[in-house]
Amino acid sequence: MNKTIVVVPTDPVKAYDRKGTSGVVKRIYNPNNYFDEVIILSPFEDEEFVWEGLKVIPTKTYVEFQKHLKRINPLFVRVYGSYHSCTFAIHARLLKYPVVVSIHDDRDSFIHDSIKYADRILAVSDVLKDILIVKGVKKNKITVIGNRIDYSTFKPLEGNSHNSIVLPKGRNILHIGKKTNQKNLDNVIKALTFLPKDVNLIAIGRGDDSVYQEIAEEYGVEKRLVLKQFIPNHKLNNLYNLCEVFCVPSRNEGFGVVFIEAAAAGSKIVTSNKKPMSDILPREYKNVFLVDNFESPKDLAKLINQALTANEIDVKSDAIRLRGIHKEKFSFEIVGQKEIGALENIGAARPNLLLFLRLKFFSFSQRIINKIKR
Repeated sequence: MNKTIVVVPTDPVKAYDRKGTSGVVKRIYNPNNYFDEVIILSPFEDEEFVWEGLKVIPTKTYVEFQKHLKRINPLFVRVYGSYHSCTFAIHARLLKYPVVVSIHDDRDSFIHDSIKYADRILAVSDVLKDILIVKGVKKNKITVIGNRIDYSTFKPLEGNSHNSIVLPKGRNILHIGKKTNQKNLDNVIKALTFLPKDVNLIAIGRGDDSVYQEIAEEYGVEKRLVLKQFIPNHKLNNLYNLCEVFCVPSRNEGFGVVFIEAAAAGSKIVTSNKKPMSDILPREYKNVFLVDNFESPKDLAKLINQALTANEIDVKSDAIRLRGIHKEKFSFEIVGQKEIGALENIGAARPNLLLFLRLKFFSFSQRIINKIKR
């Protein structure tokens, strides 16, 4: 039997080229090269083209979507993220094609009601699974598979093999993540006031830099703060290795992939004593520093200082041990095998009347909105 699937992406695929993650995304779309063909039906593209060896077909309307599905006849439709792309993809169930949703983010704004109609949901953590159940998703639809990274990319570096990035003089703390309230960058900036003056903070991620620049100026640490919107994916491992401490004390997370990247690179990690971080990064490891009161800049600074002054021999030994344990859980090959196991037995979808009516109403509403815009 020909194993062909359809993927509905959450962004234009060229966005992954800009981030330097195209190869990674391709591997996620086809875990362990299990499927014979992966075809991308994208609401975000204007023309057909081939990307990373995969055919990309622009699909702007539900009529086009259903027409392509009938022609391709996939095993199922795969969607990443649960908002607009999920709502779009759920229409496949009207043609009895199963829909599989991968969910990585625990923010309410990213979890749409349409996810209830998916046939299978792959979550990256038990925290996300519990959130989905509270939102009315049936427990038996959800499989927790974890997040994944390439362990040949993220690893400890020795000597001068990682000196291609120029950092501020002194000791550097690294914060990676979208510049939103979720990532608690505000308190990490304030924590600088309790740390030695040779300690700097490098914060990388999309968002409004001006908000955090103002906080730094208010607390007199603006000269010790470096704000960047983006760094190419191929430079990330160098950055993890160059910085003395990785610190992202998130207020909440689905499963931040940066934590397993940092652990794979052998970093000293300061984060919140809260699930899923405390599950992924147990306190018993000497390169892990969990802060209980992550809203306190003073408490954050205390843990960062502990990390900065920790015994390097003990830290390195435990970092290697944690990396080995993670590799058995979060490598592409291991997570890919879990994913394949969760997808192998998906049968034909059976759309119910409520689904049909809701989707028809949504489609009608969209047509009205589009007419008004014109």
